[in-house]
Amino acid sequence: MQPFWSFKRSLQAEIIILGAGIVGLSTALFLKRNHPNMDVLVINKDPLPAGASVKNAGFACVGSPSEILSDVSTSGYDECRELILNRFKGLELLKTTLGASA
Repeated sequence: MQPFWSFKRSLQAEIIILGAGIVGLSTALFLKRNHPNMDVLVINKDPLPAGASVKNAGFACVGSPSEILSDVSTSGYDECRELILNRFKGLELLKTTLGASA
């Protein structure tokens, strides 16, 4: 088996995901679980995943108080409540997938 840094492959795939952050790797995992025969390629700028996805600052949460207040003022209480619930469900799915300690 070749070390990962010397592995070469074509940049052709059915799906190419740019970025191996939490969003990119979660997307790849979701696709492979639901479509095992799909050819999925994840490309990252660094040899190993590191850093944060665009807006999550490197951690997962339902939102800061100021972010939630902003969401309420722009989207209304009911839509914001639904957004927080979906974020919470996403966090629970992430914990189930990776383990709570991760």
